[in-house]
Amino acid sequence: MRHEESQPQKGFWSACFDVSLQQVVTPQILPFLFMLSIFASTFVMAVLFFAGMTMFKAGQVSAGIIVMILAPVVFLVLIFMARVACETILTLFRHD
Repeated sequence: MRHEESQPQKGFWSACFDVSLQQVVTPQILPFLFMLSIFASTFVMAVLFFAGMTMFKAGQVSAGIIVMILAPVVFLVLIFMARVACETILTLFRHD
């Protein structure tokens, strides 16, 4: 019998303030942290893309095009790294 099944499940806020540390909160907040990393990666991609457009308009055509092409690549790399980090943390906290 697993330890979680022996006790009734608590809500998120009651688990946060559980001083006996019987409930694990980290797996519950990981989806929020992953979504936050998606929004942050989108912001980084947008900043890079608009920086590339500014470079393009300023006469640095080749550098602007390169930055605009690399912006989605950076986005995908950041999302991949965030996903791997979340899955690693989740496997550390799962004890099936």
